[in-house]
Amino acid sequence: MDSQNERIAKLEEQSKGHTDHYDRLYETMLRMETKLDTYTTNFLPRTEAQEMFRSRDEDIKENRESLEKLENEIKNDSRSNKAILPAWFAVAISIIVGILSLITIIL
Repeated sequence: MDSQNERIAKLEEQSKGHTDHYDRLYETMLRMETKLDTYTTNFLPRTEAQEMFRSRDEDIKENRESLEKLENEIKNDSRSNKAILPAWFAVAISIIVGILSLITIIL
């Protein structure tokens, strides 16, 4: 009978160790689950991230198109300003010639 009692006592000790081990595993799993919940709440789901990037890409494309239009308008304006420049030189020369002719008439 003593050997059976000893075996039962050993089995009880081993089961306590296993129970403690499983309790620690369970607590660890609970901690991991809460960390995973926290982790998933901090990050966007893939579909939302894809939608955000798609929307951003559309905005960039629209802005690029409007910037290209403005750039073309500026180039055209600068070309037209360059075409007007000789006319302004002619006006300036006429004013200078007019002032010189007035000075020569007066003197």
